[in-house]
Amino acid sequence: MSVAPKAPQTEAFLKSEGDAWYERNKDKPKIDSVTPSILALELHPAEIVEFGCSTGWRLDNLHQLFPDAHCLGIDPSTKAIDQARQQFSKPRVEFMIGTVDFPKLHAADLIIYGFCLYLVDRSLLQRVVLEGDAMLREGGHIIIHDFDPKKPHKVPYKHLPGLYSYKMNYAKLWLANPAYELVDKSKPTTETAVWALRKDTDKGWP
Repeated sequence: MSVAPKAPQTEAFLKSEGDAWYERNKDKPKIDSVTPSILALELHPAEIVEFGCSTGWRLDNLHQLFPDAHCLGIDPSTKAIDQARQQFSKPRVEFMIGTVDFPKLHAADLIIYGFCLYLVDRSLLQRVVLEGDAMLREGGHIIIHDFDPKKPHKVPYKHLPGLYSYKMNYAKLWLANPAYELVDKSKPTTETAVWALRKDTDKGWP
């Protein structure tokens, strides 16, 4: 019988910290470091999934750029998802409460991890990669916005004792698979980066 891995960070964010994060940040300016990469690569996604979507503001902007795309946003904050559904929910824009280890929902050709991987329980990290790869279509793209440290390390999560921020180059988790290649990287700040990865199994395994 398999035993579910312990996931105290996931449980904390689903229970209360997701809403607490939302309350701390809801009035801050929205700075989009992801969409410029999408535009620079001239992508035309038909199915977009964003993990860590918050109130859905970026998905709404992407839906305006790609009106025929189906957009799905996932976030652990009930308050953020409630606001997203009130403000931005449209026939082809959906929102769900959940975290990045969410089981495969449907095929997507663009998956966005919006500054959330650094909070994933280490016991779930490989599941995140597995589910992301299973969801992404051939020729599709993953975009990761996260910390970009010189080496992996953890620091205490200052808002809730017992949790940690885990900082590393998360693109490497997918790039270990030859089916993935790095097609773009930008530096919004000195401490963060946006990586764009493309999936092409035939190219990776000639």
